[in-house]
Amino acid sequence: MLAIQLALFVHVVSAIVLLAGVIGGNVLGVMARRATGLDQRRAIVALGAPFERMTTLAVPLTVISGLVALVVFGYSITDLWVLATGAVILALVAIPIVFWNKVGPQVHDALDRGDDSAAAALMRDPRAVTVGRIEIGLGFVIVALMVFRPGWPGWM
Repeated sequence: MLAIQLALFVHVVSAIVLLAGVIGGNVLGVMARRATGLDQRRAIVALGAPFERMTTLAVPLTVISGLVALVVFGYSITDLWVLATGAVILALVAIPIVFWNKVGPQVHDALDRGDDSAAAALMRDPRAVTVGRIEIGLGFVIVALMVFRPGWPGWM
């Protein structure tokens, strides 16, 4: 019984940390995008590092603890909610690798050069805004999948 409770606790906590990292990073991104000057934008961007570390730490822990929870609770890896959760986590892992790892260094470089207009343009790029919103949406999808889990979708 303790193993089941521990598996569930670790999984829920790691998922919360993952969601906090995604949401926190995106909230700071919105604030940096709306900042009125270089110093303010630099300060806000500097605050994002802990949220990036939270996400980096939480992804493998969430995946591993999720797989343990699947075994402990006897869920099938082929259940629709399990596959959907895996797809969302995969997307949350891929987005930073594919998009933010290219845009982020360009923003930091512009800020280091003191080129506030270039940094703001990169942050306000419609693709960056859209990707940030997709990440937030995926975060809420993860929460919904955790809440509805095996009973979802009830109409199938």
